[in-house]
Amino acid sequence: MAQMLNKGIEDVYKFKKEIKITNFKINAMDESNNNLYLGDQNGKLYKYTIYRKSTEFLSENPTISKQLCNQKIDLIKALPFGKDLLVIANSQLFHVDGDSLQTKQQINVGSIVNLYLNEASTHKNEVLVQLKNNKLIILEFNINTGEFVSEKQPILSLSDTPLTVAFLANMIYYGTKKEYFRIDLNKKTAPDSLPSMNIAFSPQIKVTDNDELLILVTNNNTGLLIGRDCNLKPRATFEPLVRPIVQIQVQKPYLIILYENCFQIFNMQDSKKMQETEIQLGPAKRIIASQGNIIYATQQKLVMLEEIPFETRINECFKSCKIEEAMAIFSQSVTKDNPSYKDKEEAFNIDAAWNLLQVGKFREASARFENRDSMTYIRDFDIRELLALFRDLIPTDMLGKITFDNLKNIQVIIGRQQDQQVKEFMEREAYEMLVNILERMRIKYSKPQYKQFANQKMTYNISQYTLVRQEKDLELSELQKLIDFALIKVCLKRKEYSKKLCDLFRGKEPINCKYYYDEIHKALLADQIDQKDPQIIAFFYEKFDRIKDALERWKIIGSQMQSKYETPCKETIRILLEQEDSKRIIEYLPWVIKKNYDFARQFFKDVKESVMPPEQMLNLISDGIYQPNEYSLADKLAEIYLEIIITQKKVAESRFHNKLAIIYINNLFNIIPKDTKFEAARLTESGKKIYEKFKAFYTDPNSNYEPSFLLEKVQNSWLIQEEIYFCGKSKKHIEALRKLIVDLNSHSEAENYCLQNNDMTLTTMFHIYMDIYLSAKDLLLNKDKVDITKREEFTNFHQTWLNRINIFLKKYSTHPQLDTLEVLKRIPDDWVLQEFTSQSSGESFTANDGLYSFLTQTISSSLHNRRQVSCAKNLSEMDLQNVKYNLTNAKKAYVRISEEKKCAICHKSIGDKTVCVYPNAVVADQKCVSNGQSLTICPLTNQDFEKTFRG
Repeated sequence: MAQMLNKGIEDVYKFKKEIKITNFKINAMDESNNNLYLGDQNGKLYKYTIYRKSTEFLSENPTISKQLCNQKIDLIKALPFGKDLLVIANSQLFHVDGDSLQTKQQINVGSIVNLYLNEASTHKNEVLVQLKNNKLIILEFNINTGEFVSEKQPILSLSDTPLTVAFLANMIYYGTKKEYFRIDLNKKTAPDSLPSMNIAFSPQIKVTDNDELLILVTNNNTGLLIGRDCNLKPRATFEPLVRPIVQIQVQKPYLIILYENCFQIFNMQDSKKMQETEIQLGPAKRIIASQGNIIYATQQKLVMLEEIPFETRINECFKSCKIEEAMAIFSQSVTKDNPSYKDKEEAFNIDAAWNLLQVGKFREASARFENRDSMTYIRDFDIRELLALFRDLIPTDMLGKITFDNLKNIQVIIGRQQDQQVKEFMEREAYEMLVNILERMRIKYSKPQYKQFANQKMTYNISQYTLVRQEKDLELSELQKLIDFALIKVCLKRKEYSKKLCDLFRGKEPINCKYYYDEIHKALLADQIDQKDPQIIAFFYEKFDRIKDALERWKIIGSQMQSKYETPCKETIRILLEQEDSKRIIEYLPWVIKKNYDFARQFFKDVKESVMPPEQMLNLISDGIYQPNEYSLADKLAEIYLEIIITQKKVAESRFHNKLAIIYINNLFNIIPKDTKFEAARLTESGKKIYEKFKAFYTDPNSNYEPSFLLEKVQNSWLIQEEIYFCGKSKKHIEALRKLIVDLNSHSEAENYCLQNNDMTLTTMFHIYMDIYLSAKDLLLNKDKVDITKREEFTNFHQTWLNRINIFLKKYSTHPQLDTLEVLKRIPDDWVLQEFTSQSSGESFTANDGLYSFLTQTISSSLHNRRQVSCAKNLSEMDLQNVKYNLTNAKKAYVRISEEKKCAICHKSIGDKTVCVYPNAVVADQKCVSNGQSLTICPLTNQDFEKTFRG
């Protein structure tokens, strides 16, 4: 019998049957189509029937036998097509019928040592024959004649005797005692040596796939996998025994190596040795592997082994909770190119998780329930099977929908331990596992693709190792309620998850167990959460749509906390913004702002005008937040709100712009009283900041205030610059200029003011100058009204203004804002234009130099303007004449009437007839034109001249 050297959970084949052959000695063997062919040492061929699913394994006697020759049969090869065999006996090659064992052909090609089938699926009708004289010849099966024939290509002669040969498509690989070689039949060249492949103790080359070969190298018989091009495959090496090898077989995913006294089985995926079995029946002659069975032969015994299903081997591992070994078996038995690999892997991990859970390895079980390759990171199993172990976490009305087993729960599993510390550790691990799985399940079923299944019954992967199998189906919506309820309850039960509970209530994901509000609320109060962590109860109220309760709770928390404690204020603001309810804003915003003023700005920025109109918000600020004696705080808050809606939200209504400006003005007058003189007004640093804000506001072109309204507020105050600005905006230029000229004595600023305003303000400024001058003149002329001591002062004042007027007139004599007629009307009759000459410089000047300059430049400018107008008029008339001339030329047409000239309509000779000539020189008989032809459309080109000349 065969003895299993490493008998255990990793063995892939087990002993099935042994048959003793008593009447002959086995020398050759092969299998095909559930028939076993044996050859003895006397040249006889035997055929047996294989019963794979029967305990008998093999027919008791051969179904047929045939004497092939008188010498021993050395080799039997079943052909990969049909039912025929190739047999080598007495150095001769026979083609034998597989059914009758009759010789169909004796192939005479010389003294034969061995033969090799072409193992490429595209060349399966080819056979390579090795002769005694180290020659190789290729035979090809002719399907028409049913016989093998030699190919036309020459016989290959080798320098050394090949010890191992592989034939794959157009490539021949062989090894001698010294090295390995490769022959490319397409190139028809000498064999190429493979110097990087050192010859092995027992040289072997075996085809393992269409583009893969196993080659043994070095004295340690190390097995490498190479491609047809002899490049190494990125796979682990095989480590067979350092013994002579009888034969190598492949039965995927396994590689089987036969020695004289044992055989080894390796996994092709990772090169791991799976089994090694000793043969104690004598030297092994041959081994075959097919259809999940291995049959090997000694001289007088046949032994069949059958493959152990990988599921059976995995179950054996699960019984001992050897999960890693089970995983190794799974990985070796189910390849990733298997179409059902994902499903099988899912089922395997769920089975593994339940096995780990039963022995209290909760952390490892949790890892198996997880699925890192999935978007949801959790495997598809029935969460009720797990929750059945935690009965106290189930809603009351759902207890009847879940199957329980009092002998199978989490406390029973933990209770198997004696050490109290170990029990406490395991309990923590168990709840950590549960929370982790519930969170992942919650994420999974919140995905959009599950919305359509809300009212459908769910199906899952059912494990044979689950502790409490569920009998009733459950709709997805019910399952989501269960998951959320259990997660809340476990977070309540285990204090280390209080943060998770808070995150659950404050998270954006909707809660699915709102139906169980009363039961959860009762549990929260029983646990005194409102005292231990009052924030959780506030988040709970909000999550379960008790918004008013949530706002009240935050208000209570805020009133109990230290000043400016942010969380209650922050959460209240968030709720108010999300709910968009003006009544709740009016009720709960005041305490937040009074508690922490900083949150006002963020709320004002985010609240929608459709929810809280500006007028309503301003009313709340003025009347609903602060006491009457706190008006300054209300004004500051209103200022912030107005700044936000004007600068950021771009509210354009003038009433709000007016209100903001009034707040700025009042703030300034609170610092410096309104009736303070301009020269005495000195702003503090804080006042300067307010003033800069006010100035930036009223000079901003986007500000939409009413200038006349603000003018009333700043009139007769120290804000003279602002009064002047608002006068300008209100078109009250006389008042503005009088302020600049009389009050501020700032003539340059007055001139700049005029240049910035295009309402003939220079003329207005001239009138003001003249009014002042004439007033001074009247005083000088009325001697009774002027004190003799001040007469000289008034004389200088009068002369100063006369000089100022002259300078003004000279400077702006040609400016379009200075009305010439208005100026001339105001010039006094007593102003003399007599010209004097300076004796020192020889320059001439007049007593009223400015007036003289004004008049000369005005006249010069008027003449220049008149000449320009005249030139423009003449040029325009010239252009008109040119246009008329060009139009006339365009309408002309020069034609010559001759006998050959024909009408464009009737195509008859014109002769001496009356004709019509079109602008493009086309000629037509007048009668033809009178019969309906248009005078404006060319009969030849259809050009519409009316449109042409009209443009």
